[in-house]
Amino acid sequence: MTIELVDGKAGVAHISSEDKAIIHQAKFSKSDVVFDWGDAFKCSMSSSNRATIGTGCASIQGLDWHITSAESVTISNGSQGMKRNDIICAHYHCNSSGDTGDVGIESVELTVLKGTPNATAAADPTIPSGKILSGAVDAYQPLWRIPLDGITVGTPVRLFTPRGALWDSVPHCGLISTATDRDGMVTADNPFRTTDGVFVLCQLCPNGMSDAAGRIFEAFFWDMTDSRLRFRIRRADNHEWVNDRQPVRVYWVAFKQQS
Repeated sequence: MTIELVDGKAGVAHISSEDKAIIHQAKFSKSDVVFDWGDAFKCSMSSSNRATIGTGCASIQGLDWHITSAESVTISNGSQGMKRNDIICAHYHCNSSGDTGDVGIESVELTVLKGTPNATAAADPTIPSGKILSGAVDAYQPLWRIPLDGITVGTPVRLFTPRGALWDSVPHCGLISTATDRDGMVTADNPFRTTDGVFVLCQLCPNGMSDAAGRIFEAFFWDMTDSRLRFRIRRADNHEWVNDRQPVRVYWVAFKQQS
């Protein structure tokens, strides 16, 4: 049967990781994603050959995974006069018939893909490109590049951009129907509770105002704080800001750019 109510009660266990991977890819992205949660997998070198990865939450090809307490991985020692790039990855694995343990059991762990030493310039190792929904038993999500110059370990390089929560990317809109203050301002709540990456547009809505007022006023987005958005009203005929309590209706939309 090729049709299934995945989240419905079927009387038997029937929801598979494949079901969730398909649905998550369709809803969110086919790409690997790291979310802005916890330490967002912050990487630090606790010693010359030990990298520590902080807490975080991610999705590898639609399958969610997280780290709830810092994990460490080993970086092999470098060689004098040679440069090398290693890549710290999340490694998804599904037990196949040749593995020990139960067939079909899935797991994820941190692993290090070691680059090839080169005397002139380091290159990243090849990231295997297995597709889980196509039957691959291994898949890799690159997280950090660890550069080595001789026996010296450089600063870790992040290979992802953390994404905010889905709700943070959804545009918000509203209608302000009130009188301006003495500076010609009207306000609305800032739905994102931050000014970082937030963009706002507005439009005067003459409907409900007198025809004369609708013809001579226009609205401008003025400024914002973490708690509110402000819009200022100007006369279109003489370009002077309103300085009395003028009833207006202003439509606005705000959206947040994802980093």
